[in-house]
Amino acid sequence: MSANVIEEVIFDVEKRVERLLYVPDTDKNLVPFILKPLQREYLRRAMRPESRRRVILKARQVGMSSVIQARNYTAAMLTPNMNILVATQDDDTKSIFRARARLHYENLRAVGLGPEKATDNEYEMVFPQLNSRIVFRTATESAGRAYTFHRVHATEVAFWKNAGRSLAGMLESVPETGEMDIESTPSGPYGAFYNLVMSTQGLTMDNDDDVPWELIFYEWWREPRYISTPTPNLFASLTEREEWLMREKGLSLEQIAFRRAKWAELTALGDDQVLPEREFVEYLETAFVYG
Repeated sequence: MSANVIEEVIFDVEKRVERLLYVPDTDKNLVPFILKPLQREYLRRAMRPESRRRVILKARQVGMSSVIQARNYTAAMLTPNMNILVATQDDDTKSIFRARARLHYENLRAVGLGPEKATDNEYEMVFPQLNSRIVFRTATESAGRAYTFHRVHATEVAFWKNAGRSLAGMLESVPETGEMDIESTPSGPYGAFYNLVMSTQGLTMDNDDDVPWELIFYEWWREPRYISTPTPNLFASLTEREEWLMREKGLSLEQIAFRRAKWAELTALGDDQVLPEREFVEYLETAFVYG
């Protein structure tokens, strides 16, 4: 790899991801990490100097965790004095995120980049040559109190127990110049994640105009995989809401077919905690509906 290419991938995160990294596909085969439009948009937003505290409300499985991991892990593996905290809702998710960090480390080492590791265990990866580390924790009140963290990725926060207290410790560990991504699919209209989202809309009780959080909202139709083959009579049977989505949001018949199938599939479960409006968010107003 030439010196010019090395410089490009170190300083241009989009090129770093697409030229160097691999991810498993739906069949668990490793394939090049090709950024989706939504992921590319996130990276460009995150690079803005004023973008430091991001609360991300998203539909399920749109690739948001993957792109945040790619950005943060490779930063710690290439940048001096970079501490990263990854906080997950449970141990299984922590193990999955930990495996992705190892994969991206191997991707970098395969092209001669990335430092030697001194520690590589369930809880952290340490790179002493750079004085950098990645720390993996399940969300608890003490999860973020060990170090100063330059980037924090808190995932599926709407499903954390005692999320407010856990986030409080993490927030205090991030300096003013650090970054924090709090991302989740929604749960009900309660809890720390819900309150953070509402604060960006001026809808909290104190109605503070100086809220530091930036809301990023990714609807389900931003995911290219979410399409299905329309039935022959779909167009003739469109509901008023479906017509509106096609007219105002530009959805295709293939996307409407996917929506119908998913709404029917989830509604048939009869579980008031598994709602299509939460799993596949469309509007801020309906994302946190009660069951």
